[in-house]
Amino acid sequence: MTDEQVVVANLTKGTKTFPKGRKVFITYMTGWPGSVEVRAQSRGGRWVTAWIGIKLLENARIKNLPKDSVICTKFFIGYHGRDADLACKIVNEGL
Repeated sequence: MTDEQVVVANLTKGTKTFPKGRKVFITYMTGWPGSVEVRAQSRGGRWVTAWIGIKLLENARIKNLPKDSVICTKFFIGYHGRDADLACKIVNEGL
């Protein structure tokens, strides 16, 4: 079984939905790098999709998860090669 590459970051500030420091999975980036779509567990424990400003994210990194993990099977999450590297670079360097 192969692993799926996902891009993970942490929140620098808490929001109404997510607490500060929450690990979020970046699922979609538009051509304009002002905000990204993320999936994470809310304060109440449910998995939620939300749009978050890039300035609220830090420590973006690539993580390998098994394809049969709850995160990969429940949601469409995954980047490949340069896309994952670019997503991390945009979040960490604020391009």
